[in-house]
Amino acid sequence: MTAWLAQHLALVMFAVMRAEFPVSPRATVALFCVGVIGTWLQNVLRLLALLLSGYFWGENVLWDGHYYLSLVWFPMWYLAFAAVYLRYAKANGEGRLPPTVAAVA
Repeated sequence: MTAWLAQHLALVMFAVMRAEFPVSPRATVALFCVGVIGTWLQNVLRLLALLLSGYFWGENVLWDGHYYLSLVWFPMWYLAFAAVYLRYAKANGEGRLPPTVAAVA
């Protein structure tokens, strides 16, 4: 998964959560900034891990890591961000969460 695809997926996820669980405009801007910075930061950390794995263990490990780290780190970040967003929406009472989501958040 490339960085631009990760950023676009994050934007789509944010738009869907914003539509389903609205928060105030000020909170929307703050959460959006956290999402963009977090997506960028986790991609930088992934690249750093790839560079270090390639340096210490060779090219094959680097390319395997390139594939598998994308499958692990991006979904973990998306889940963490969704949890933060839903927890905020629940705590501030700005959106009614469905019972299944409210039980998790």
